[in-house]
Amino acid sequence: MIAGQKIIAFTPCGRKRYMDLLAAHVVREHALGHIDKWVLFNNPYTIEDSTYAAQLAANYDWIEILNVGAVTSVRGAHQIASFYSSLTETDCIYVRLDDDLIYIHE
Repeated sequence: MIAGQKIIAFTPCGRKRYMDLLAAHVVREHALGHIDKWVLFNNPYTIEDSTYAAQLAANYDWIEILNVGAVTSVRGAHQIASFYSSLTETDCIYVRLDDDLIYIHE
């Protein structure tokens, strides 16, 4: 929460190699009170990528997973766009963090 405003980060995630780096920064920002919730749009390339999102959510109760489609290396804008209709909370600010964003300055 920043200035009394709930902050929900969301990430179209599909690649463990990037998510592993980003997750450390998001966990830190949550601990500092800057991110209240992290929604993962699970859009995996491989089974390992898919299970990584589930592992994050199992370890942190403030992480939520939304699943769509099958595991595939083919990507289209329609796959990511289908997730946005799930972002329905009011009185909050949504912040998109792409899965290849691997550093957030403190």
